[in-house]
Amino acid sequence: MRVDGACHCGMLAFEADLDPEQVGVCHCTDCQTLTGTAFSMFVPVPKSAFRILSGKPTLYELTKDEPAGPTPPTAPPQTA
Repeated sequence: MRVDGACHCGMLAFEADLDPEQVGVCHCTDCQTLTGTAFSMFVPVPKSAFRILSGKPTLYELTKDEPAGPTPPTAPPQTA
């Protein structure tokens, strides 16, 4: 199944071919806080089946020393 999407700010767009049978959920407190729900959904996708259509990804890492909260990964600032 082909899906497409983007990061929250829209700076990064992607598409992927995935197996809907592989969809999973996470009930950890970080995912609950970030989504505002009881769980977060995810699906593993082979690297060969994932394509970035526009933008450049940046790294985001949550450590146990940081407070959990609704702080999504950020994209680089737009330049004119």
